[in-house]
Amino acid sequence: MSLTHKIPAAGRRLVVLFSLFVVLVLAGGCGSPGRAAPTPTPWPTPIVSEKPIYTVQRGTVVQRFTLSGQVVPVVWEALFFTVDGKLASLNVTIGSEVNQGDILAELDTSVLDDQLAQAQLSLEQAQDQYDQQQASSSFALERARYNLQLQQLALEKLQRTAQQAAPVQKDMAEQTLARARLNLQKAQAEYDKISWRSDAGATPQALALQQATIEYQIAEDQYKLQSLSDLDIQIASQQIQVNLAQLALKELEQRTDPTLERNLTKARLQVQALQRQIEARRLRAPYAGKIVAMGLNQQGFQTSLTQRPKIGDTIPAFAPLIVIAKPGSLEVVVPGDSAHATDLTVGQTVTITHSLAPNRPFSGQVVALPIQTLATGAQPSQPQSVRISLPADAPAMSIGDHVDIDVVNKVHNDTLFLPPPAVRTFNGRTFVVVRSDGKERRVDVTLGLANDTQVEILSGLNEGDAVVGQ
Repeated sequence: MSLTHKIPAAGRRLVVLFSLFVVLVLAGGCGSPGRAAPTPTPWPTPIVSEKPIYTVQRGTVVQRFTLSGQVVPVVWEALFFTVDGKLASLNVTIGSEVNQGDILAELDTSVLDDQLAQAQLSLEQAQDQYDQQQASSSFALERARYNLQLQQLALEKLQRTAQQAAPVQKDMAEQTLARARLNLQKAQAEYDKISWRSDAGATPQALALQQATIEYQIAEDQYKLQSLSDLDIQIASQQIQVNLAQLALKELEQRTDPTLERNLTKARLQVQALQRQIEARRLRAPYAGKIVAMGLNQQGFQTSLTQRPKIGDTIPAFAPLIVIAKPGSLEVVVPGDSAHATDLTVGQTVTITHSLAPNRPFSGQVVALPIQTLATGAQPSQPQSVRISLPADAPAMSIGDHVDIDVVNKVHNDTLFLPPPAVRTFNGRTFVVVRSDGKERRVDVTLGLANDTQVEILSGLNEGDAVVGQ
């Protein structure tokens, strides 16, 4: 094996280059004596790229951010059922104009309809029974009133006749009257013993007292009749008839059947409960307006990602189904959980750009911010948004359009700044490289506001300092 085969590849290349060099030298030496040796070509020096130098300037630094918003009506509402059920009818489409109270959609109520029909029949029967009882009582009351009037007229006639006759002396049987008076006193004493009870009026003692009172009145009248003339007896007898007629009328007025009235109330409440259940399965327009979006679990005004329900589909309770808007002006909303949404303030002016008119930005004003907590300290149950009003000269927009919102958050005037590439960060240290008198040194800096082209320098540098970029 030859020697060159034992040399590594790199060594072999050196040997070849050396051999070529010897050949060239020998060839030069054998040339003509008057010919000069050629000048070797030098290797080019690599060009070192210069890092940019930035000058610390003084001016205005503006911090801004961009939000994404959606065009919505000023007054709108997402409608939903409050109960689960199967969809029975969907009476509107996007763009439909409706009046207040119109039924927009209905869930299946076939079972409830049958129950309501039966409850209404029961209500009619209870009403008929109650009406018959009331009518019967009414007729009896009328008869009792007429009878009382007849008895009173008869009494008045006898009294007029008695006024024209000479007065007569009255005398009653004292024994009968005394016995009646004694019985009345005993009955009164027995009733006084239980008069403190709440049901005293319905006790046997009360009935005995009433009976004794009547017997005493009769005995007293009989005592008087003993010494009366026939005319006086007739008057006293007619007075008793009047009293009896009054008692009969009072008894009829107080006689009621509470069972019939309770049955009627129960039947009426059952009908009302079923009617409420059926109404809960009807989605009505809360006001006159226009349907702007619809779909199962409808979110906002975009319908491309929502599923339009079909008849027979199960609709869960509280799932937004139809969005209705009142005719009128539009506004822009930004979700309350968007970044920087809490940095806005009411009354702040923002710049809005619509995708269809990128060269026509216009101003809007923040009119409402998300509610973080309620007065009770609880979190709001409904999603909260930032609301931005639109000017009258805003470009034509449609409900659901998306817009970009440029917000000037803070402005610092007469402050120092550098471009972002001039500032460096390493291991939690923020610094710049300052060049002065041909030398470079690191200087720690404190930063303030920042945007895409500027970084505010709060401390560490002076206006006009030269800073080496990265």
